Amino acid sequence: MRYQSALALGALAAGQAAASNHGHAGFHKRHEVKARGADAVNWDNVAYDLSAVDWSKVDYGNGAASTPVASTPAAETPASSQPEVVSTPASEPKPTSAAAETPSSTKAAAPAETSSSSDPVGELIGDILSGIESFATKLGAKLGVNSKTENGQIWIGGDGKHSATFTNSADKDAMVWCWGKSTMWINANQPLISIKLAAGETQKLSVADGFSGGCGASFEDSDLFMGLLNESILEFTFGSGANGCFDISREINMKGIQLTAKGAKCTSGLEGGSLACTFVCTDSSATRCGAGGGDFAIDVGSSTEGPCMVGKDPFTGDASGGCQMADDGEHLEVTIHATRW
Repeated sequence: MRYQSALALGALAAGQAAASNHGHAGFHKRHEVKARGADAVNWDNVAYDLSAVDWSKVDYGNGAASTPVASTPAAETPASSQPEVVSTPASEPKPTSAAAETPSSTKAAAPAETSSSSDPVGELIGDILSGIESFATKLGAKLGVNSKTENGQIWIGGDGKHSATFTNSADKDAMVWCWGKSTMWINANQPLISIKLAAGETQKLSVADGFSGGCGASFEDSDLFMGLLNESILEFTFGSGANGCFDISREINMKGIQLTAKGAKCTSGLEGGSLACTFVCTDSSATRCGAGGGDFAIDVGSSTEGPCMVGKDPFTGDASGGCQMADDGEHLEVTIHATRW
């Protein structure tokens, strides 16, 4: 259970801190932990708060969804309904021969132009949700909620105080998955976001102030580990200054898809081709942390301590930290790279 809890916290905000704002505020003041130098962790004393987890829904098998993907509530799965929204304007104008008379043909054409230009989010939804069912089925994950309006968590669009733009720099399709701090088992829990980005495509997501969770990317050959996305992940708590923190974590899979998250003050992941402010296993040859893979530590790399906060979890003594966020509203540029670490 200790090992499973440690992996579960890969989806918690910024280095296992149980989403405590006061904990994040103190990270940059505690520099006892240096790059690749975490103190030994006594796993018998680890006491993560996983009370919000519905353990009856957790599938520790080979990653197959505990219920069919298609069973996701229809109201929350816009994949089938959205394409109709895009096509509706095209079916509206039905100018018969009367169109030859006067302005009727002009008026019929106008709404189609207006709807496509005034609703950029609606125009993009069809692309980012197209084909996600096959991706999810192959991965063994549930389809996301994919809300297009503010929901107090994370949603599609750029109208929130905090945001993150995901760019697929690979030459193949990639899926972006996002979840809350206790729902990272995406085979048993419905993720908040599951969208597909074609090669070179970008999509902006908004995040509510104080929300803690994580996001990750998958390719067609990705899989799950104990229900968790078996790749590198972006973990975060969105807030102002030291009350907000984010990082790229390789704890679940040290050989996962390379990610870079660039904020106002700090970059995590790859920066100029070098590792920066990233959570890694102390055993660099490990596949994942724990169970023989060593403990985890934050590798400052090319970053600077300060913006890259390095310290210890006040409750467990484990390595903590990550990149400090902007003082008033953070925007992250998240790049999905073509290669794995």
